[in-house]
Amino acid sequence: MARARAVAALELTVQRRDPLTALYPLVLGLLAFAYASGGPVELVPSRGVVPRTAPWALALACTGLVAFGQVITTMVAATVVLRDRAVRMDALLATGALRRSEYLAGKLAASVLVLAVVYAAIPLGLWLGIAADRGLAQALAAETIAAVLRPFVAVVLPVMIGVGALQFAAGALAGRLWFIVGQGLVLLWLWSATLDAARGATRGLATWLDPFASAPLVASTRAWPDALRAVAAMPLDQAWLANRALWLALAVGAVALTFARAAIVAPPAAASDRGSRARSDDATGTAPAARDDAWRRTVRAPLTTLATARAVAAYVARWMLRDAGWRVLAVLGALNVAVQVRRAVAPDATPALAAAQALAAMHTHARLFFILLATIYAGELVWREREQRTAPLLDALPVGTRAVALGGVGGVVVAQCVLVGGIATVAWLVAAACAGRAPVVTEYASWTAGWILAPFVTWLLCTWVVHVLVQHKVIAHLLCIAAWVVAVTVDARMQDAAWWRALAWPVVDATSFARGDAPWAQVLGTIGRWFGATLAGTLLVSGAVGRGVGRGRRS
Repeated sequence: MARARAVAALELTVQRRDPLTALYPLVLGLLAFAYASGGPVELVPSRGVVPRTAPWALALACTGLVAFGQVITTMVAATVVLRDRAVRMDALLATGALRRSEYLAGKLAASVLVLAVVYAAIPLGLWLGIAADRGLAQALAAETIAAVLRPFVAVVLPVMIGVGALQFAAGALAGRLWFIVGQGLVLLWLWSATLDAARGATRGLATWLDPFASAPLVASTRAWPDALRAVAAMPLDQAWLANRALWLALAVGAVALTFARAAIVAPPAAASDRGSRARSDDATGTAPAARDDAWRRTVRAPLTTLATARAVAAYVARWMLRDAGWRVLAVLGALNVAVQVRRAVAPDATPALAAAQALAAMHTHARLFFILLATIYAGELVWREREQRTAPLLDALPVGTRAVALGGVGGVVVAQCVLVGGIATVAWLVAAACAGRAPVVTEYASWTAGWILAPFVTWLLCTWVVHVLVQHKVIAHLLCIAAWVVAVTVDARMQDAAWWRALAWPVVDATSFARGDAPWAQVLGTIGRWFGATLAGTLLVSGAVGRGVGRGRRS
């Protein structure tokens, strides 16, 4: 037990120092706050006239947040289980007196504790949202506190433990990130399919197979009128208990198999794995000769500022496109958009309406992925070289500070354009399959560029400027996410404050798009003002990026 506690304590220390561990609960808490406070975030699409804070609506909102949190669960499980192998520490651990059961027990306990802390932000965000919307007196009422805590205890914690244990087992047994991501995609597909079945006429087995427990709750209350949904507590009936018993049993079996079969040391890599690892090392800046040769050419050749920026942009874009975390979030975002577009596009939609409905679904359900990616990787652009201790090498190069800074920003923008293009293509293909005809390509592409890509690039530049000015990774992340949620909330409560809407992303109305009377002038004018301001800020601070080992302006 002492050794297992030591492993857990070490893992918790590492997680506490990781900025993403602070970012995860902030995202979930702010989403819950935006929903409960009456903001534009809607977590219960079939709510109708039922209040957002009704027990039935809060329970379904919690299942939706846990399903969205599958991305967070996947990343936590991957880092906890695969970190020692990634940093080549597994062989050193295996040569000591640490037994496999002690090692796995400590890692599993740490991952469960981290996830519990992360998901505890959901009831806190719901409570703060109720306090902001209805006042502190209403929030302190016993029935309000019970309505917030009950779904957390009965829904969030059991789902978190079951899914987290399955992801932990997948990583420990397979030892590969793609296996954890693949299992996460299967769980999301099961959730979407079973939820659709529970809302329709065919329920039955769907209530058993939903990993996030939305289907049994929907099936049990499908016949409830809105008046009953507004006041009645969420029923934890036989379907719910059977669902949780099945998935907890699967989780226990997977953990037992992990303790019996998993190894601390990673298996020897095959030739193809070594090749992919070399490519991964190239993306993370750890080894490859090709990258070293590229930087030697950069040092030796008398490059101009434009050529230097272009070389840095190509290097940063290649790093991002090969980064495992970026790929995980991109795949999960594309899958989420595909599911939502399939629900949104009508079978008999015209080409213009199909394009508009696909755009609206992508705008509603993918923008948070874009916000997270822009926030995380704009920060990584500032801090990655410092954390990997390669910043002195870059600082010693005879190239201009402004060229390196602008080149890095350009590389991130290129990679994010690839992401938006890929997700938009997935949405277009799904819309074409659902409607039976291809949406209008020109209109769809222009709408995507104006309503999705332009705000995304604007937010990316704004986040980078904040990181450069604040010079503290965690504080900058918290400021950026908080600013976005404040912008969304203000935009929902102050409809005339159009200057907020580029930061909060402009509103998409599929009907107006299909009719051809979308407010292009207003939205593009607002985006243009925000983009101009952030671009000016980027150019202004690009020459002030710190170089060398000193502090302050003199460095």
